[in-house]
Amino acid sequence: PWQMAVFQVCVSFEGNVLDIVPFTGIGPMPPYPQPSLLAWVISDRHGMFGSFCRNCQSYFRIDMYPGDTICPYCGHLDKSINFLTDNQLQYIAAFCKSFIEAHNGDNDVILDLDKLAEQLPENRPKWFYSEEQQQNSYTCTKCKRKYDILGEYGLCPSCGAPNLADVFQLKMDEFEKQFQKANKEISERHDREVAWEKLTRCVSEFESMANQLRNYLLKLPSIPKRKNALKSMTFQNILRANDCMLDWFGFEILEGISESDRNFLNIMFNRRHVFTHNAGRVDQEYLNNTGDNKVRLNQLLRVRSKEVRRLIPLVRECGLRLIKGYEAIQ
Repeated sequence: PWQMAVFQVCVSFEGNVLDIVPFTGIGPMPPYPQPSLLAWVISDRHGMFGSFCRNCQSYFRIDMYPGDTICPYCGHLDKSINFLTDNQLQYIAAFCKSFIEAHNGDNDVILDLDKLAEQLPENRPKWFYSEEQQQNSYTCTKCKRKYDILGEYGLCPSCGAPNLADVFQLKMDEFEKQFQKANKEISERHDREVAWEKLTRCVSEFESMANQLRNYLLKLPSIPKRKNALKSMTFQNILRANDCMLDWFGFEILEGISESDRNFLNIMFNRRHVFTHNAGRVDQEYLNNTGDNKVRLNQLLRVRSKEVRRLIPLVRECGLRLIKGYEAIQ
């Protein structure tokens, strides 16, 4: 009593999967490798199929098996049959073995599905395979394929489109909601300062997204010197990162952002670093990176509501410009 999907594969007599065979109606079958047997691979109760990337040793699920599959984690492209999980391969091999034994024997083979359903919680037959739900599920905005992965950022396994913009927008929306709620409901000064400091985490979310996007940029052809420079670049230094993206890939993270807002972003990105790594106490690195003459060495930093109100939309704009620049690369 739940949804189900299925795809068909042809399998050698030794149990090796040869190719995916599309289903057809009444009429001739499309050509597929011979000699072989046909086997069905059935989805889990969410209508999803488990997939395993042997390039990065990572698991994910997708709602169909296209001709080729792209790993949402590392971007590895290969034939879909090379993403079959060990469970699926064991099931297919056991199915083919049973089929051949039934064909060569004198007895019929009967599968009692009711009995199987009763046995599942305690004793699963060796040809039964199960899938594992991951942390986050997405529907690709371009090809409408459904997939789920560990973590948040990833590529669509069907068309390769990144989900960067969708996930990043949702995160920034949540920061905006948290700010409005705190600004309305919290009146005590110390509690407000604590809330504003927490909301500077939007900078960390930008860096997390940007670091994932950098992994995609590292897959583009370039000389070793450029790759090493890109690997060592930090998005914490937003001004330097902007210059690097312009010099290396031809787009700006800070395009259209005023000089005043650029300086403000540089200060707030460095403040977030101080809050995270130095308990909010000003160090010499912060002074060197920002030129902030409103604070002194060892002073405890404070964040004001007007700064958070200004920061979140600017971080959103920078993130979307970074994503747009990446998507424009041909």
